[in-house]
Amino acid sequence: MSSTSRLVDDPTHKPLDQYWTPDALASASIARLHIHRGMGWWSKCYALEPHCGQGAWLRAMDKCVTAIDVCDIDAQWTAVAHNSSSHIGRKILGDFLTVDFEPTNAKGTGWGGYDLICGNPPFSRIARDAHGKPLLTKKGKEKFETVAHLHVERALQLLNPSGLLAFVLRLGLLGSNDRAAFWDRYPPSCVYVLRPRPSFTGGGSDSADYGLFVWDKRKEAQGNVTALGFLDWA
Repeated sequence: MSSTSRLVDDPTHKPLDQYWTPDALASASIARLHIHRGMGWWSKCYALEPHCGQGAWLRAMDKCVTAIDVCDIDAQWTAVAHNSSSHIGRKILGDFLTVDFEPTNAKGTGWGGYDLICGNPPFSRIARDAHGKPLLTKKGKEKFETVAHLHVERALQLLNPSGLLAFVLRLGLLGSNDRAAFWDRYPPSCVYVLRPRPSFTGGGSDSADYGLFVWDKRKEAQGNVTALGFLDWA
């Protein structure tokens, strides 16, 4: 995701909201997640990268998980995912929010959900009506709608009962009245504020602050208390 260039007629805007995570940020994020799980868990970890893109998260996970399924709406990235990791399982082409996930894992055995889902989900998409037609603003421009929280909800549904979810998200998502009910229902276990503020467009930094949001399903029974920390990734 990126908070930069949201206007659809901006030449720097990427239609599929494909803004790549810096390798250093993905690596630092996976290293921080080791605080939440021991080495024994990682050695048996079955993971999903739901927006694999250029493979930063795949490279970060390559040496610490058993298998990684990859998903992307863009066929060119699922096709080359094996170049980023030697542990690629299934390659799933489609929109993460709607694609069907087969109830088997990379080894063909029964599947009870992923141990780990992590990545940098799209922030927004063009808003459409019930017939798929783009909605327009009063000035005739295509409207955007925020979808990052929908990717969180979908990912939580795909985790097993002791799974771990980690997404890079804008901190501004926390303050929206429109999503208050969502955060009440799905409070993260921990939010690590990213330092320095990252850039997903190749510039010095983005125009918003970001965090690594972590949901640890083993801690759901402990109540809706979110821990705050910092992640110095660069």
